[in-house]
Amino acid sequence: MIAPSTISIPQQVLDDLKLKIKLTRWPEGLAGEGWEYGSGRAYMNELALYWQDTFDWRKTEAAINSFPNFMADINGYQIHFLHIKGKGKHPCRCCLPGMNRQVEMNFYVFCK
Repeated sequence: MIAPSTISIPQQVLDDLKLKIKLTRWPEGLAGEGWEYGSGRAYMNELALYWQDTFDWRKTEAAINSFPNFMADINGYQIHFLHIKGKGKHPCRCCLPGMNRQVEMNFYVFCK
């Protein structure tokens, strides 16, 4: 079954996420670690600060909700997707899936 949907994350969830990021206990870095053993610590610190202090979820949520959003149940999995009908002389359709309401890179790339 397919049904219209919108993204609406409760403020309490966003506040909890910011608090968890703020309270993160960072491990000591390895000498010269760089990216050899995974994400570099300096980068992860910078990314965490961005999510904690700069990223505007409500703006992103509004951008996603400006498109037709739907939920589909496929074999017991809730699949969130956008369905945008093409315009012009040779229209094409665009369907952007996102699993379990997670905002994935495809939404970001599409909106840019």
